[in-house]
Amino acid sequence: MKTQLKKKPESNTRPVKPRQYRQPLYDVNAHEGGYDISIQMPGVSRSGATVTLEKGTLTAEGSVTESAPENWRRLHRELAGRDFRLQLRLNVEVAEDAITARTEDGVLKVTLPIAEAARPRSITIE
Repeated sequence: MKTQLKKKPESNTRPVKPRQYRQPLYDVNAHEGGYDISIQMPGVSRSGATVTLEKGTLTAEGSVTESAPENWRRLHRELAGRDFRLQLRLNVEVAEDAITARTEDGVLKVTLPIAEAARPRSITIE
């Protein structure tokens, strides 16, 4: 008995590589009202940055946009051309409606205010 193998139809599409990210440097400062996070994303403009909060995980992503003058030839690249992604698992409830984010000189600044229900309360003793 002879077994015949069916040949897969050829496709012109290349396999898609998973997108590669690099983790940016970041700093978290706690204060009475919440947390301030500074994320260094050089080369990321305001339109290339996104911040999302889902199921207690804060995700900040930034797409690097290269801008070079016309007739310019790069001789050396110091930074890799990959995009940025930072995921932080939050251990406290935050006021989702009051979260703010802004970019300034390649630094994404995110403010996470603590939710009123999660703030410490003083209980009077009778």
